[in-house]
Amino acid sequence: MPAAVHDRMRLSAASATSALDTLVEVAWESTDAEILELCRLRIAAMLGDDVGLVRSTAERGAPSAEKVAALGSWWNSDLFSERERARIAFTEQFVTSVASMTDDDVDALLAHDSEEETYRFVCAVYAMDAATRACLVSRALFADDDAPAAQR
Repeated sequence: MPAAVHDRMRLSAASATSALDTLVEVAWESTDAEILELCRLRIAAMLGDDVGLVRSTAERGAPSAEKVAALGSWWNSDLFSERERARIAFTEQFVTSVASMTDDDVDALLAHDSEEETYRFVCAVYAMDAATRACLVSRALFADDDAPAAQR
């Protein structure tokens, strides 16, 4: 998020912004950062967050550029493992309708990870989804109307 927008959001809702920043930091530390970055990018694409799509998190364990480019067709790309596919599918369902999630959605994750790792991943997806939505709203509320759309 552009610094000016983030600063205005922080001033307007300091404790909420700080809590969300902490939640996102814990998410990065709690699960596989490379897969979480793929899921963060998928969330950004699904929600129309063009700024989030170009934001770099390379220090977190960035996936290959080839894999990022194939993210729009992850379900039929040989670049993605079954574990990555399960996590991306879960993320898409979470963003689309968390209320419509089924035991099968969770079982697909549990086929690759322990209950603890699955729980940490689900919490991380929640954090990325919440942060992306907060950024979109913040840019709409606090952005300079004269700034280029990519900077809002």
